This record gives sequence, C-alpha cells and structure tokens, in this order.
Amino acid sequence: IMVQLEQDEVLETMKSGNIEATLVDTDSLFFKIKDSKILFNMLHVNIRSMIRNIDNLILLLDGFKLYFNDIIILSETFKIPSIKQCNIPGYQLFYNHGDYNRNDGIIVLVKNHINVEFSCKKLPVSLATVGRLTFSVNNLKIGITAVYRPPPVSKPDFISDIHSYLDDIAKDNNNFDIFVGDMNINILNVDNDAHNYLAMLSQLGFRSYINSVTRVDSGTCLDHIFVKQKLKVNDLSLESFVLDSHVTDHATTMLNIVLKNENQNNKSFTEIKKSKL
Repeated sequence: IMVQLEQDEVLETMKSGNIEATLVDTDSLFFKIKDSKILFNMLHVNIRSMIRNIDNLILLLDGFKLYFNDIIILSETFKIPSIKQCNIPGYQLFYNHGDYNRNDGIIVLVKNHINVEFSCKKLPVSLATVGRLTFSVNNLKIGITAVYRPPPVSKPDFISDIHSYLDDIAKDNNNFDIFVGDMNINILNVDNDAHNYLAMLSQLGFRSYINSVTRVDSGTCLDHIFVKQKLKVNDLSLESFVLDSHVTDHATTMLNIVLKNENQNNKSFTEIKKSKL
C-alpha cells in the first residue's frame, strides 16, 4: 500500500534533487557545463511525431552541439511505418511500438559504443507501454525506464501500474535508476493525482530533477526526470537543465552525471565536444 505523504512533504521531497533546472539557451548551457567531467548524459524530447519532426531534432542536436549525448529519449513518437526513417548516424535505435493510440510511442537512441539490454512491457491496467534499458557506462550501472502516458490513459491506473513496475525492478543492482518521459501529469500544480504520483515515486526512493516549466504555453511541467541513486558514489553529482529548444511546444530536458573530483582522469565537456563533433 502506497505511503500517503502530506502535501508539503511531497513538495519538499519533489524538490530535494536540489536543482531547479531552469531554462538555458545554447551559450549559457555551454558556460554551465564546459568544465564538467561528464560521465553520462541523457536528453528527453517530446517529439510529437518522429517522422514530422526528425529534421527539427537534428537542428536541435546541431544547434546545441549535443551529439555527445549517450542517450536520447523521444516520447509521443506517433506511429512509425518504417523505423529506418528515424535513424540518426552514431546511434542505435530502439522503439517500444506503443499502440495505445496514434500519438503513442517511445524511441530511444543509444550511442553505438554502449551495449544495452532493451525490453518493453505493456502495463496491465492502464495499457501504457514502458521501455526499459540497462547498461554500463564509465563503470556506472544505469537503468532507465522511459514512458509516455497518452492523456486518455487513466492517471490513477497509470500511477498504480508504474508503482508496481518500479517496485518490481527495484532489485536491479544499478548505481542509478532513472524514470523519464512525458507523463502528462503537471507536477507544478499538485492536485490529487499529482500528489499520489509524487508520493509513489518518493516512497520508492526517486527524486525529481526537473521542477520547472517544460511546456511554456500551458505553464506546466509534464516532462519528468526522476533519479534513484541506489549505490552511493560520493564523488558524483547530477546536473539537470531545461533547454530553450523548439523541436515541439515542449522544452528539451537534460540530465548529466558528473565527476566532482577534478583530479580524476576523465575528459571535460569541452574535450568531449572537440573529440566527438
């Protein structure tokens, strides 16, 4: 049975990721991360039709010089007749074949040098489809659960399904577990459903790293990144950003796992950018 938290406690727990992830443009992003020792990097974009907006995605990657990203997660892909139309050089492509409605679908792009295990599961009550990746990068064991919740999917059913799913995979022996996607649940306006959603994730040990507007026209935060650090690594920290991008009407979100110890022999963002672009 899910532990029910008081609303103030839920809000405090939600923000305990300690990063507001405010909007950044190209120049300010580079300034903020140019000296970071990035061990892992991930983007999430609500693509709202991969076929229609793949060119906008490529412009985003070019404009922000983001081809160093290890993982790119795309939600609300719409039906894709041929996955070959969605290939991006340098990346493996995984598709969850979400079929709840015409808008459904998750695509995950993974750098070619990363060996991943990918699986999909249709949740039993809400019928939403999750995609799950497990892999190691820079000696970190990472699990990612990527989800898109189409608006017609019942929020209570979805929250119950996600609770069961995340509880079931809690036995995975990862340094970090990441829950990411467009949930169509606004965590800036904590109504009953958002409260239960945040309480569920808090109970399971997840913290929110995106706590600001991701859909400007409605002033909502629908695009989420929650992280559970299961095996403590003291010299690591997490950075999160909301990018001022225009792929769709949703902002792009970013998560970096970075090395705090500058004496370690790891490349900075600037070195990575020079070597990979």
